[in-house]
Amino acid sequence: MEGMPMGDGMMGMMNMMGNCSRMMQGGMAGHMLPQLPPGNEKLQLQMQAEMMQKMGEIVSKYAAQIKDEKP
Repeated sequence: MEGMPMGDGMMGMMNMMGNCSRMMQGGMAGHMLPQLPPGNEKLQLQMQAEMMQKMGEIVSKYAAQIKDEKP
């Protein structure tokens, strides 16, 4: 996001989060995330939840670095 005006930085972050959310809900999620064999549905969901938590921590870390716009 280097070189983006401040307003665009927040929009870029929001777009990235939206894209990630869409991938997790379908689309490429089945191809990108590891899939456990049938019969491991509970473990699969636990694994996906842990991965989403870590991704959220990473997004939060970088979102905190975006400086607020001053009117």
